[in-house]
Amino acid sequence: MKFSPGIVPISEAEIDWREIYPNGMTSLYDAIGSSIQYLKSKLRIALENDKTDVVMLILTDGFENSSKIFNAHEVKYLIEELELNEKWTFLFLGAGLNVEEATKELNRKGKNSFSFEKNSIENSIDFVSEEINDFLALKSRGVKRVPFLKLIQSKNRASSYEKIQVLQGK
Repeated sequence: MKFSPGIVPISEAEIDWREIYPNGMTSLYDAIGSSIQYLKSKLRIALENDKTDVVMLILTDGFENSSKIFNAHEVKYLIEELELNEKWTFLFLGAGLNVEEATKELNRKGKNSFSFEKNSIENSIDFVSEEINDFLALKSRGVKRVPFLKLIQSKNRASSYEKIQVLQGK
């Protein structure tokens, strides 16, 4: 896994698609664990500020089957430890799979997660973007966010969620 040399604004972030390709190998635990370690090291000082929060989006289209550095227990512990201080939020999206099943060993039980058909990825990302914007708007007013991705039924405004083909059986 390759990381950028520094933390950059999301508007400047780039993806090297030569490094990302489907081949049936999903090192989900390595990706999550390594990303957490990277962010903790890069944001160490910023995380000491009460106003700093981290929202980590984990998008997968496969079940864990090839991690070599982290196992489920280690990642589960890392996530639970970070969520205790309420500065870290983990969002799990499953493209073409039941994300609750994919994260079963992490004991997520559907928390901050949803599954969608792969042909709905753009609308799904738009929906998550709306959720992040809501989070930022509430945060700017000093309000702590309720769990992400659970306001789906209660939203009164038109949302990208209405355009998402939610995975059947989830």
